[in-house]
Amino acid sequence: MIPATIEKIEPLAVPLARAPAITGLSRSTIYREVARGNLRLLKVGRTSLLDMASVRAFLASLPVAEIGKTAA
Repeated sequence: MIPATIEKIEPLAVPLARAPAITGLSRSTIYREVARGNLRLLKVGRTSLLDMASVRAFLASLPVAEIGKTAA
């Protein structure tokens, strides 16, 4: 049994193949934002890892969607 005081550990980086399912971003969006310098890919041997700190910073920089408002 796992003690209730242990918090869920979030990954520091995720394999690029799993990144779209984890982040909600498409693979092409990830590559585009890497090219723009907004996301960071790390290499370990042949594996590309998406740095989750860069994902959090990128998502925090996006504007909030305003649903249902019309332009004046």
